[in-house]
Amino acid sequence: MGEHEPCIGKSDDWLTPKPIFDALPIDEFDLDPAHPGRDNPHCVVPARKIFTRADDGLRQPWHGLAWLNPPFGGRRGQVPWLRKFFAHGNGIALVAARTSADWFHDVVPNVRACFFPTARPNFTAPMARSQGDRQHGARAAGARVLRAP
Repeated sequence: MGEHEPCIGKSDDWLTPKPIFDALPIDEFDLDPAHPGRDNPHCVVPARKIFTRADDGLRQPWHGLAWLNPPFGGRRGQVPWLRKFFAHGNGIALVAARTSADWFHDVVPNVRACFFPTARPNFTAPMARSQGDRQHGARAAGARVLRAP
């Protein structure tokens, strides 16, 4: 998905697949500030505390080890989330690897480690119109893991 392309499906939420968490040496995060809600059966984020869209995680104080898979909204939609993430300074963020976007180069100098998996994750997109949307969104997003210092 190019920086100028709209999100596919009925939502800009692309839920993190369980194999991502299975591969991390972390059992539980202290916070997920962009969580879809505990009542969402597709969400598998192991977090003690969550903020949902209604809580507005960008306006809340963050604490401890944070997991962040921000909404993949419009152009530069991840930027405010990443600014808050790096100001917080403790966690892992899963974001699109849009290396040609200006915001990506603003973010990369702030990371301790940047991982580029060999395969694109197969996101869970419960609001996608079809399985094809889920697969297209996962391929297009090209998500990568960033870790704050």
